[in-house]
Amino acid sequence: MLTVAVSLVATVMALLKLATWLEAASFITGAICVWLTVKQNIWNFPLGLVNVATFGVVFYRSRLFADAGPQVVYFALGIIGWFLWLCGGENRTQLKVRNGKTRPQAGRRPSHSNGGAGMMSTDSATERPPSITFALRSSIPTAFFYILVTELITPLGV
Repeated sequence: MLTVAVSLVATVMALLKLATWLEAASFITGAICVWLTVKQNIWNFPLGLVNVATFGVVFYRSRLFADAGPQVVYFALGIIGWFLWLCGGENRTQLKVRNGKTRPQAGRRPSHSNGGAGMMSTDSATERPPSITFALRSSIPTAFFYILVTELITPLGV
């Protein structure tokens, strides 16, 4: 139901010229991708790649370089996830989705542990560091990887 609502709002905003059709497509593919992920459907991966690519273009055109750069990483992680879903099981078979044990959350952390001191001057539309796009819940290595990527990409203005 929420997927339909988001899709309708995005379409109406594009029709009223409050958003571009690319922005609307980004929101619609994102909503459908989340729904497919909840349903554990493998089609979430190709649609997720479209979503990441369209948001990357939207952010780049808006000069939001600190938000556009991580889209490249998300695209690569989407390809890796798709491959692991297809071939990550026993004997390179499709991975079976199962519920894991609940782990304590690492909590929300600022995206820049150095307070943004590594930021460089760019012609970006925003001078603030990007917000964390997901809660660092899955594991400590994931949290370290996210922080490493964010610290490397943002100062470069990619």
